[in-house]
This record gives sequence, C-alpha cells and structure tokens, in this order.
Amino acid sequence: MHKKIIEFAANPASIHVQEWLEILPAGMTARIWNIGETHKAVHANATTIQPPTFIKYLPTLAKYVALGLWLRHCLPKGAWLHAHNASGYGLTARLSRRRYAITTYGSEVFGRKDRSRIYQWILRSSLKHAERVTGTSDTMGTELIEEIGLSDHRVHIFSLGVADIFQTSPASKVSRATRPVWIYNRRTTPHYHTLEVISAFERYKLEGREGELIIMRGDSSGSYATEVSREAERVSGITFIENRLSRAEMIVLLDRCDFAISAPSSDQLSAAILESMARGLIPILRPLQSYCTVQDLAVPLCAAESDTDRFYNTFVETSNMRNEEVAKRSKLVKKRIEVNFSRQSAQKKYEILIREMVNINCHQEN
Repeated sequence: MHKKIIEFAANPASIHVQEWLEILPAGMTARIWNIGETHKAVHANATTIQPPTFIKYLPTLAKYVALGLWLRHCLPKGAWLHAHNASGYGLTARLSRRRYAITTYGSEVFGRKDRSRIYQWILRSSLKHAERVTGTSDTMGTELIEEIGLSDHRVHIFSLGVADIFQTSPASKVSRATRPVWIYNRRTTPHYHTLEVISAFERYKLEGREGELIIMRGDSSGSYATEVSREAERVSGITFIENRLSRAEMIVLLDRCDFAISAPSSDQLSAAILESMARGLIPILRPLQSYCTVQDLAVPLCAAESDTDRFYNTFVETSNMRNEEVAKRSKLVKKRIEVNFSRQSAQKKYEILIREMVNINCHQEN
C-alpha cells in the first residue's frame, strides 16, 4: 500500500524538521523540497528533492524565491505545503501558489524588529497568507494573534514532546563526574550569546574553580561560529562539538552532564531543553515566558548588569549546589517530561492540522 505524501519546504538536516518527521501520522511520508542544502534527510520517513542546480548558486533570498517559482510546476494543484520557518521557506510556500501551513521559529518571530524592513515584510506576508501556523509556546500564540494579526483559529500551539529514545534509553556507562559539567546545546549564534557564555566560563576557570563546559556548533556557520570555535579552543575546560551527533551519541554526552543552559534573547520551548531534562539535566534558563511550564524546576539565570556577569554568577551558584540537591532535582525534571511531554499527544495534534489543511483544499476545489 502506498503511503500518502505530505510536502515539506524545509532544510532536511534541521533538527526541528527531524522532530516533525517523527510525529507524522501512520501511513504518511514526507517529501522535502529545499534550496540545495547538501545534507540528505536523515530519516526513513522522508525523501529529499534537490532543486535545479542553478538554484544552489543564487544569493540566499533568491534561492527561496526560485524554489517557490519552480514548485509551481512541480506540485499538483491540490497539493499543500508545510513550510518550516516563515522568513525563508515561508516565502517559498507563498510563491508556490499552493495552500500552506508554516511552523514558526522563535528567533525569527520574536527577533523580527531587529531585522531589516524587507525581512519583516517577508515574514509578515508569509504568515498572513498561511492557512495554518504552528508554534510551541503560548507566548508565540499571543505574538502571532495580537502582534502579527492572525485569527486564533489559524494558530496551532503544541509542543512536539520528547522522542521516546530520550526517555527509555538506559543510563549510559559514562558516569557523571564529581565536578560539575554544563552543556549549551543550542545553535552557535549571537542570538544565543555563546561568546558571553565562553567569556563567563573563562573567568570562572581563572579563579581556579572546577568544571567543564560543552558547547555545540549545531547547524550554525559563518564568522560568529568560527570565532566561537576559536575561543572555545583557547579556554581551558571547554569542549566544542563541531559535528552533528546521532541521538545515541547525544544521550551518552548528556548523561555525563549535570546542567543544560538555554539563554537566548527570545525563544519558544525548545526540544533541546526537553531532551536534556528527559536525561535528568537541570535546566539553566533565562526567565522567558515561553519557558513557564518548566521554569519552576530550572535554575534561573542570575541577575546582573551584563550577560557575561549573569552567566558567571550562575556558573558559581550551580557549582556550589550539593550533590544531594542535584540528584533530587534531576529526578523531578525527568518526571516532568514523562508526565507532560508525550510524543503521542503531539502526533494527534498534527493529525488535526493535516485534516484541516486537507479539508481547506477540498473546499477550494469544489
């Protein structure tokens, strides 16, 4: 029996996209249209479609435009697209002349006012013309409805939950060290203040304190990521992970850590936070409204004049936590994930969104 196909406009290597592939309803597979990212879809439930060769050599914005125009000729009239981000692939979907849904990324929506007017126009236009828009936090829902002006019936807010492997895999044989280990498992960009984290940790280590900091490059590139790599190599006690890890490798890495840092300027409730909590890591969080469902179990980023000072004070505070307190809170955060962040619940909500999109297309055709 042939599986039904859902069309994605997305980066097939994105961790966010992998999460969506895992909650596809039974009997469905994804076809991923992209601007020429070199990575193949690392999921059995998807096929990556490479665009015409010339698209890969265009400037970034032109790539998304060209892909949208190309899709006009590739997709049947009754098809609809699920675009993964509003500012890039949302533009592609907008230009494809097909119905589409958008999954928003927190940094693009919350940080839009710091971007160019062209960026803001593309973002707003893509969102305004989407039939449905998804987010993972009530804060995002409020932003989309009250600030962007979307009607509430078009906005679907739900967490994608945590993949079963993070909850069911036995603890790896790598035992946690007696010294504290922190991990910053977010993208290496200015939005996440990675250089400030490194600067704070250097100050912490220069005082003779014990501990290790692990930083992930993720899918980041460019001069900032290069500078972070250089600084991480220079500072004692920092491990910089250049390559993307498999989930099995990620679990082994998380199992030797005590704390997971997440302190972007704005955010939704990231899967990276939930996955680390599923392995018993205590989250260190900036006090964002999007984090409200887990904030009570987190260590809040300490108040200070600058981000570097905030991170430094938090390193000191968490390094002074007694082992018994760390173990007790670790059990509580794992329990929170087990009870509140089911992958099965996310799949049911995605099924509802898909059904709504199919019904919209049926009404348009009749």
